[in-house]
Parts: sequence; C-alpha cells; structure tokens
Amino acid sequence: LQDMKNSMNREEKVEEVKGILSSGMAAEDLQALNKALAMAIELGCEDEVDVQAAKLVQKRLTSVDEARNKIQAASRSLGVKIQSKVGISAADVTPLTRALV
Repeated sequence: LQDMKNSMNREEKVEEVKGILSSGMAAEDLQALNKALAMAIELGCEDEVDVQAAKLVQKRLTSVDEARNKIQAASRSLGVKIQSKVGISAADVTPLTRALV
C-alpha cells in the first residue's frame, strides 16, 4: 500500500514538474527551467521528451544570457573610457564588437 502511495505521489510530482517546465519554456524563464530540471533529475525523469525539450530551451536561454552579459560589460567599459580625458580608440571598441558578433 505504501509503495502505491509513493508511486502515485511521484507521478503527481512528475506532472507538476512537467507543468513548470511547460510554463517555463513558454515564458522563457531560465530560473523556473533550472529549478524544474533539478526537480526532474531528482525524480529520475530526465529522459522524458518534455525534459529534453526544456534542456534545449535552457541551453539557448543560457547562451542568450551570457551574450547579454558580455554586451553589458563591454558597454559599461566603453562608457567609462568615453568619459576619460583621453577618450576612446578603435581598440576600445573591439570588446563590444566581439560581444555583438
């Protein structure tokens, strides 16, 4: 009887995780995907199609997040150099150019 309860409870949790994954993918919410994927691993359902799709979305969102961070850092650096007495040179723009490509 306890095994049946545990099995039903697990299935409910799996369905809950799938719902979080689905809404996280739709909203492109990286934090929600990270949390739900960790839960999926704990439940042992990381091989399911929904989880695999969420991993792909997570990978894309992580790449976008990293690119945005590089652009922001290069922009801040360039902003500081623009305000200096010396100004900027072509080499100062290189990090921003690389971040945009």
